[in-house]
Amino acid sequence: MSSNTEPGGGPSEGATIRVLHVDDEQGFVEMAAKFLEREDSRLSVETATDTTEALDRLESDGFDCVVSDYDMPGRNGVEFLEAVRDRSPELPFVLFTGKGSEEVASEAISAGVTDYLQKEGGTEQYTILANRLVNVVERVRSRRALAERKRRLETLIGNLPGIVYRCRNEPGWPMELVEGECRELTGYPAATIESDEVVWGEDVIHPDDREPMWEAVQEALDAGEPFEVTYRIETADGETRWMWERGSGVYADGDEKAKLEALEGFITDVTAQREREAELERTNALRSTLFDALPVGVLAEDDEREVMAANSRIVDLFDADRTPGDLVGEDCAELAEGLSELFEDPAAFRERIDELVDERLPAEDELALADGRTFKRIHRPIEYDDGGGHLWVYQDETDQVAYENELQRFETILETSGDPVYALDADGRFTYVNDSLVEMVGYPAEEMLGENATTVLPDRDVERVEGVIRSLLSAGERRRTMEIEAITASGGTIPCELHVSILPFEESFRGTVGVVRDISDRIERERKLDRLRDRTQALMYTESKVETAEVATEAADDIIGAPLSAVHLRNEAGDVIEPFATVDSVTDYFEEAPRYPRGAPEGTAASVIWEVFESGEPLRIDDTDASERLTEERPAKSVILHPIGRHGVFIVSSGEPNDFDDTEETLVELLATSLRTALDRVERETELRRQRNELRERNERLDQFASVVSHDLRNPLNVASGHLELAREEVDSSHLDAVADAHERMISLVDDLLTIAREGEAATEPQPVDLAELAEGCWGGVETAAASLEVPDEHRIRADPGRTRQLLENLFRNAVEHGADGAASGGTGTDHLTVRVGSLDDGFYVEDDGVGIPPEKREQVFDVGYSTSQDGTGFGLAIVQQVADAHGWDVSVAEGADGGARFEVRNVDPA
Repeated sequence: MSSNTEPGGGPSEGATIRVLHVDDEQGFVEMAAKFLEREDSRLSVETATDTTEALDRLESDGFDCVVSDYDMPGRNGVEFLEAVRDRSPELPFVLFTGKGSEEVASEAISAGVTDYLQKEGGTEQYTILANRLVNVVERVRSRRALAERKRRLETLIGNLPGIVYRCRNEPGWPMELVEGECRELTGYPAATIESDEVVWGEDVIHPDDREPMWEAVQEALDAGEPFEVTYRIETADGETRWMWERGSGVYADGDEKAKLEALEGFITDVTAQREREAELERTNALRSTLFDALPVGVLAEDDEREVMAANSRIVDLFDADRTPGDLVGEDCAELAEGLSELFEDPAAFRERIDELVDERLPAEDELALADGRTFKRIHRPIEYDDGGGHLWVYQDETDQVAYENELQRFETILETSGDPVYALDADGRFTYVNDSLVEMVGYPAEEMLGENATTVLPDRDVERVEGVIRSLLSAGERRRTMEIEAITASGGTIPCELHVSILPFEESFRGTVGVVRDISDRIERERKLDRLRDRTQALMYTESKVETAEVATEAADDIIGAPLSAVHLRNEAGDVIEPFATVDSVTDYFEEAPRYPRGAPEGTAASVIWEVFESGEPLRIDDTDASERLTEERPAKSVILHPIGRHGVFIVSSGEPNDFDDTEETLVELLATSLRTALDRVERETELRRQRNELRERNERLDQFASVVSHDLRNPLNVASGHLELAREEVDSSHLDAVADAHERMISLVDDLLTIAREGEAATEPQPVDLAELAEGCWGGVETAAASLEVPDEHRIRADPGRTRQLLENLFRNAVEHGADGAASGGTGTDHLTVRVGSLDDGFYVEDDGVGIPPEKREQVFDVGYSTSQDGTGFGLAIVQQVADAHGWDVSVAEGADGGARFEVRNVDPA
């Protein structure tokens, strides 16, 4: 069926209304057609006298309305209506019949008749019918037009990238209508927002943007203008998005001065656009930073010769009293005029600039300045979308080396460095990665850009890096170094050192730049050093050369990865360097470990090893097959030979060429040094053990001698003493007194001899000792007659109390027996002798005010058997020397403060 309505609107004025009038009376329908067309010129009436014919006409022709009689042969009017409804449910159908009854009307209405009109006499009935026909057709056309407009509007809304809305002008922005991509935009169904289950202004708009948005909308409404706002929302799943909204007020009767009823508008997602703008801003910031940091002066001008951009270096080069920003917009010709006076030939400077600008040719010139400097000037014409211009680069050639170094640094940082470089925005997303970083982590650059740093950083390191950035921002610092782990595309991790720097910014934080360095090799070196430290500590406790050599070879195999390593030591004859310990795998290549005799032919392994041993210089051969010094075929292809002092050579080798680098060479040097120290220690300890064994054997012999002396001498003396007492009972003779004195002297000699023989070993129980208290106790155990003792107030030392008692008693006895022969005061006996014990910074002294010891005899007094008295044994001061040696003390003789003898004991530990 066709429609005569205008697209998207109501029926047009004068549109034809085609009517099919069906009645079995031919004369009546023809007359009715004429009257209807006369009543309304829009009506075009065609007739049919049979319902079958009418249905065929309706099928092939387009009619806007059907008028039908009720009583007709075949089908009545209601049956005809039902047939029409099966084909065209909305086609207006007017039942115009002479048979009027409630039953017919009810049946017609039930069948879906549009209108019902009973035939009457006269022509007025055609006026009524014409009006009814026009009205029903226009209603159908209007309804169709409205439905079409609604369909088009819904299609438009459905295709808009956002939502349309109607809301009340309240801070919560309660929504009355939401149409469009509401769920896609916010994550919420439109119904939840329309029902205020989710309130737009309270649950959707970002908290920080609610008040600014309200103020912007109210300001526009107060001015009677539409509003445009950009703000953030928080979606149902917590994501933050940027929205752009345009709307206006809806007023009663369309009058802006009337009451504001609501707001209507459109909201769309502009997150991608904002991110592109932010990315552009970051890129411009990075470019601006790099531009300003260039070590050359740069100035760009447009075709109008106005400055577009300049960096700080150009200002510095020409000592301009302006900032780069001040130069923007300046006339370049005027600038050149002013700067020309700085050059040796000002006119040539200006003319050359004019020539380059006119010809638009690239050029490089050297310019001599009046102050002796030389500038290099580079000119390049530039083209951009809406015009062109000129780029000028000035470089101080007097500082060319510094420039090249700086330029190299920038090139290294940005692209050609072996170190990976990246830039992150304020949200931690990659904005720049260089090829080195791409190669290290295995992700393509296009996949990394825009992604968060968590792509290549574990969560723990992300938190640590964020903490460092916060610390830098709070402290006002620019850079920091830390260690992290990088995650590769294959899922592995790489230990790295990160140098992170803050991008320059004025108001808001823009992001960071980082230089990453793979420290896997360093970590491995540190691990090897730790393991080597453990092995070198083990070398401190080895007890033989074999054990020492085995520890070193095991370390070479396990830590350095040298499976053909061995320690070779020179034999006692000094003509062969022979193996002392080898790695187990050496037997896979040799039936027995090789020996290297002196004097082997040049080019052999033996000659090279003896050369290293005798020169004391280590040698590293990366490939023995290509070596000029070692021409003998060997299973070892990589070799490090390191001398170990007078002991021999440490051979570290591998079956693969170029198997050792500088790190391994350093590890071998450390291990060889520790090996040499350990071998020296083992030799010393072996010698000490030999000496201790000899000393033990000597002491055992002395002890046997002392036992013999004690038994074989004391027994005869005791017999002689007994007979002497019997002789005194029988004879009174002065000769018996001489015999008694001789017996006493012999007993003293035996006692002193036993002391030296049995107590010659080291002091075994040093402990804190109060020197004054010990001296007073010793004084009471010595025959001192009327001599007096002076002791220090307090002086504590570490000493073996028993042995120190022997030292003091012998010194006291020596003073009383030898110093009393003439005290300093001029007396002739012990009445005037004073013995003094005093403290020294590192020990103590014992002195008297007696006759003293002549300087020429002071070195002899400690000799065994030396004495100046006929009654002396000559052992007393020897025992003093022995006790001092046992403690590790030094004892010497000097002149006392009052002229007597002074014995100083030094190197004594304080308590």
